[in-house]
Amino acid sequence: MHKQNMPFFNKYTFNKELFGFLNNSNYLSRFKEGAALAIITYCIGLIVVDIPNALSVTATLGIVSHDAINRALSAIGEDLTKVIMSVIQLLKPQTAISGCLIIDGVIIRKPYGPKLPYTAKIYDHTTGSYVKGYQVVVLLWSNGLVKIPLAWRLWRPKQNADPYQTKLQLAMDMLDSPVTRLLPVSFVNFDIWYASVELLKFLDAHHLYFVTMVKKNRKLKLTGSNLPIRADELAQSFNHDQYRYYPSVGFYIRSMVLGLTNYGTVRLSIVKNGRRAAIKDTRFIITNMLDLTAAGTVQNHLMCWNIEVFFRDIKQHLGFEKCRMRGYMKLQGHLTLVFVSYMFIEYTRISNGFDIIGDTVNYLKSASEIEVRDKVFTVYTSLSKGEFIQKVIGEDSVRTIIFENFAA
Repeated sequence: MHKQNMPFFNKYTFNKELFGFLNNSNYLSRFKEGAALAIITYCIGLIVVDIPNALSVTATLGIVSHDAINRALSAIGEDLTKVIMSVIQLLKPQTAISGCLIIDGVIIRKPYGPKLPYTAKIYDHTTGSYVKGYQVVVLLWSNGLVKIPLAWRLWRPKQNADPYQTKLQLAMDMLDSPVTRLLPVSFVNFDIWYASVELLKFLDAHHLYFVTMVKKNRKLKLTGSNLPIRADELAQSFNHDQYRYYPSVGFYIRSMVLGLTNYGTVRLSIVKNGRRAAIKDTRFIITNMLDLTAAGTVQNHLMCWNIEVFFRDIKQHLGFEKCRMRGYMKLQGHLTLVFVSYMFIEYTRISNGFDIIGDTVNYLKSASEIEVRDKVFTVYTSLSKGEFIQKVIGEDSVRTIIFENFAA
């Protein structure tokens, strides 16, 4: 076979789409050409390399040196505004639909990294034990169709922070950022660990509605009474027949307007997973949307699940907790590019009609360029819903040749 008929392969060719995505946002404009190339390279590495760091990305892709990547990571910072604004415009039909802001923390476990900066013993409420690692507080916007990370902050232990900020203070700092006004917001969602009176009053001052779960020992006051009562005691004061079943959410709920100690008036929904559910299977949700229905309160709080899915996706597909950065600036750069890469994948997911991030990542990983007869073709081969996808961008006349050689 003549040389011009031999196919030439080039893997991971979605770099063109990634460059176009970042260039459209003007995100790369403040970087010199070498640093911009290193940023694009690292974003590709986050998607295709199992344990992404400067060395492994360089070894896999060979585009720039690991020193160039380290220098670029140190200069990135944590601002995502330009990319966010671009995603909003690119996905305007979806982002025009009102959503909610979700606050939550995620742990990057580093059990064998005692010398890494900013690691601390952190309580993991999913396991009920303490783990060693980093804690990142994230502000996510979602309307059920799109997920966009708006901001993040790395919580630092007192001995490594000047000034020291609690996770609650970091959350309020992000909520006070102008980036939260770029998208339509109906309410703010967060879990028990952020449901302090300080945050609730902060949201009131900013004219924001909230929905949050509270602990069973939270003190409440019934209308017309000055005596506080615990949430679990209040739940037990009603008989089983006083809870109504709501098919739309699948729970038994008792909802009422009452007072929250040291705050003011809220709507409380006592949610039981079964008519005779014990307190351990009962949840307590409060909101300052006093006219919201019981089912509506639960549905709004269930929007919190979007950030759990987001955390799962960046851990499984973008090496979020596999970073091995010792310096704070490099760690900051790594985390920022994880969120930037996620927004690129989310844009690609919606643009190509995929349901989940995993299928989108497989689609991007499968992108290859093949040169046949002096013409370059882009080929995508990936698994989606158990079916093999074949997509060729090129002319039909050589499509068979490409697939025969590609399969070989």
